[in-house]
Amino acid sequence: MTVRDILTMASQFLNISDEVKDYIDQDDSDKTGSKTFKNLFNALNIVYKEIASDYYALMTEEQVRVENNKVFYFDLSKQVKDVYSVVSLDGCSTYKFKSFDEYISVGCNGLVKIVYSYLPQDIKMTDTVYNFAGRVSTRTFALAVASEYCFISNIFDDAKIWHERFCESIKNNLSKKGNIYLAKRKWL
Repeated sequence: MTVRDILTMASQFLNISDEVKDYIDQDDSDKTGSKTFKNLFNALNIVYKEIASDYYALMTEEQVRVENNKVFYFDLSKQVKDVYSVVSLDGCSTYKFKSFDEYISVGCNGLVKIVYSYLPQDIKMTDTVYNFAGRVSTRTFALAVASEYCFISNIFDDAKIWHERFCESIKNNLSKKGNIYLAKRKWL
């Protein structure tokens, strides 16, 4: 899904599509635009990070060198949220670790694999948005953007309504999907 898809649907939900349509169609409108569009675009960035931190973690695995039993966060390629494991390159050994403000303390030195969740970077108009392995649809994103936009714009009653719809959509995505069996039709 693209940034344009999400912003278009959110602007339609909010009934501001005529006001922001020209900015959505431009490639560099994330740097310029009306106040309404900037609030809508900022809401998307906020929502994107919120979903990654509160609902569906973006995971990565990275090979890194441990020196003096420490791995500094700035040595990792992404902004770390949570560290899940530190293992040897061959996967045979698991090392104990402890997370601190600026680094991870690891019970070894040398090359290791670190599995961690991360927060996405701010997006631009031309970017494609992660759909979190198909768990978050364009509609779900748009509902959340509409809620955040209303909150930013001090329209709290509407923000609550959009947030409830977003939460319901997330709950539906979290529920296990399986085969649906209908009872056989009975004849009298």
